[in-house]
Amino acid sequence: MVQSHAAIVLDGKEYLVTSRLQPIIEREGLGSIGGLVERLRGEPHGQLARRVVEAMATNETLFFRDVDVFESLRRHVLPELIEARRGERQLTVWSAACSTGQEPYSVAMLLDDQFAAALRGWQVNLVASDLSAEALERARHGSYSQLEVDRGLPPGYRLRYFRREPNGWRIEERIRRMVELRQMNLKSEWQLGGPAPDLVLLRNVLYYFAGSDKKAILARVRRTVRPRGVLLVGSTETVVEDDGFVATRVGQADVYRSA
Repeated sequence: MVQSHAAIVLDGKEYLVTSRLQPIIEREGLGSIGGLVERLRGEPHGQLARRVVEAMATNETLFFRDVDVFESLRRHVLPELIEARRGERQLTVWSAACSTGQEPYSVAMLLDDQFAAALRGWQVNLVASDLSAEALERARHGSYSQLEVDRGLPPGYRLRYFRREPNGWRIEERIRRMVELRQMNLKSEWQLGGPAPDLVLLRNVLYYFAGSDKKAILARVRRTVRPRGVLLVGSTETVVEDDGFVATRVGQADVYRSA
């Protein structure tokens, strides 16, 4: 059911099922996994099924995850895209599977810190999407624990872009407003809408998908991204030329350009 709804494959991850579904079982008063399965068989497309699928999604993330990727963005990818789009003065970035928001907010902080002058007067669209409504609500609020802001933030960014709260830190309103958050299931027939993205971050999610679903999702991303646009995936993930992207090594990171 989870694979048919969201392309997520649980083979080899069965240990996650009980721990992630136990809160739902208790909330619904179902007693056991068996009780939950019985209910789902009768309601395979209802709200309960949606909550189960979202619970199976892995929302592990951190700010500026994979230093080499963000260094490549800072030194090569973004400067090249800005130069290429200088005539139209428009730049669109899509963070797919953004979880609780650390990735798109990292991009927003990077743009503000390193490229504010170059992008002055531009239309900059930073779209972020995720399957999980709960993760998106956390991203929308922009509040993070001490541990979360300590993981990955460059020196000085916490004091510059966050405000202290009783239980942690909240990202500055100006940075939050740079990111448009949307709920999106990559397995479904989605339409991103708006300007086609110049840069797509589809990182650390492809390895959860079955091969056929992965190829279908990459094909749709290829049709969505602008010609000569850039795709970034996780450091342990690969994209082949059959998927419509050509790999190049940029700095210490692999970058995929639409063919």
